[in-house]
Amino acid sequence: MNQHAVSLKSLQVGRALAAVAVVAFHLSLMMGEPRYGGATVFTHFTKYGYLGVDFFFVLSGFIIVFAHSKDIGLPGRWAHYAERRFVRLFPIYWLYTGVFVLLVLWGFGTGAKLPSSPLDILSSITLVRFSDGDPPLAVAWTLFHELAFYTLFGVLILSVRAGIALFALWGILCLVLFHQPGDAGVGPASVYTAASNLYFLFGMGAYWIFRRGGAGLAEVLGGLALAAGAFVALPVHYAVARLVLVL
Repeated sequence: MNQHAVSLKSLQVGRALAAVAVVAFHLSLMMGEPRYGGATVFTHFTKYGYLGVDFFFVLSGFIIVFAHSKDIGLPGRWAHYAERRFVRLFPIYWLYTGVFVLLVLWGFGTGAKLPSSPLDILSSITLVRFSDGDPPLAVAWTLFHELAFYTLFGVLILSVRAGIALFALWGILCLVLFHQPGDAGVGPASVYTAASNLYFLFGMGAYWIFRRGGAGLAEVLGGLALAAGAFVALPVHYAVARLVLVL
């Protein structure tokens, strides 16, 4: 089995572990709601499960470059790229959202809320932030960030210089206006300057390291050292430690 196949299988394992961690985190908290028992469970073990979402952002940055690195700077490949990203994201999202909305309209979901304004509806359909309203599927907040990354990478395919400039500007804005998703609301300005957008750039950097080849021992040891330091520092400076952990 070649290096690429082994690496992709490793990433699939990481994806599975991250998904389980996120589900466990949410289930632990949901059990604290009166309708599910009124007492949180296993939170000592699941309290960092939300970091699985951070992993997904990094993974997305890696996979997009892995799949489309040969398209960069070739405008004729943009339509193919856009079609693949659209098919990957929107049909399943629209299907689940449509079913969810129907269930809510039929009286299911005691805590569910539907978009209440035209801009909220437009945001929910397009996954582009026009307002600070939540989409029907609250967990879809990650897809607003995902689509923004897809869009900028699309620019990289159309023009390498323009793409690099926009990614650099995006990274600088996210560092200067550093905040976690939701800390400064969920409006357009907050979403598109959140620190989590940097994770896509980390994923692109991870692909660059991957392409260098080699045994990878230095990268693994360096990563383990950063992760260990970040976990120790999480209670002291949460925001910075989380960024280091993702890095």
